[in-house]
Amino acid sequence: MSYVPANNNIRWKDKVGGSRTVFEGNVKTRVGGAEIAVSELPEYPNVLPMGTPIYQDEIARVTTVHYEFEVAEKATSATEVKIVKGPEGTRVKVGMALMAEQTSMETGATAVSTVTAVDSSNADYDIVTIDAAASFNAGAILWEANPTSKNSKYYVKVKPNGLTDVDLVAVPGTYSVKCASVYFSDSPILLRRLPALSKVVRKYMNQEEFCYFNWAEHK
Repeated sequence: MSYVPANNNIRWKDKVGGSRTVFEGNVKTRVGGAEIAVSELPEYPNVLPMGTPIYQDEIARVTTVHYEFEVAEKATSATEVKIVKGPEGTRVKVGMALMAEQTSMETGATAVSTVTAVDSSNADYDIVTIDAAASFNAGAILWEANPTSKNSKYYVKVKPNGLTDVDLVAVPGTYSVKCASVYFSDSPILLRRLPALSKVVRKYMNQEEFCYFNWAEHK
């Protein structure tokens, strides 16, 4: 039987994982906690990093993830898109529907791109194959979308009301993971230690979901 001290930061595979602290001060989490299904998490050994936006249903005690990704290189009428990858590893998964970031979380997109394959062999980016040619600028943000349209528009899949308090990983044999949702921090959050997190999403959490966050750009 292995024993891991509570203060050890573990890398799950080579350079994948290992906590990067994003909360410098004291935080508060939603009451009672919740569980997150393995299907919501990146495929093992990849990690859902601390500070990921999530929606926690305080009645059902269920957590869902808002996924967003940054485009690494410009793609013009292409079926392959490079997605920025950090120390958390590969988060994008086959079957995800991706939409361009909108001006608000209530605004719909006219089209989505469905992920049909993911090449995770590069350390700095994932090569994502999509079901139809599309164009994206470097630095563009993509949100995971609900694949079912409403009135001919596609909308973001999850509107977050908090951030994960720790790194989350589903080791083989896991069927669910305990998850806490941070809604308050008394010190700025280290934005540059997070994967892509757009201004639109940050504004939505503060204004619509009663979160209390400030953001710092330093490393």
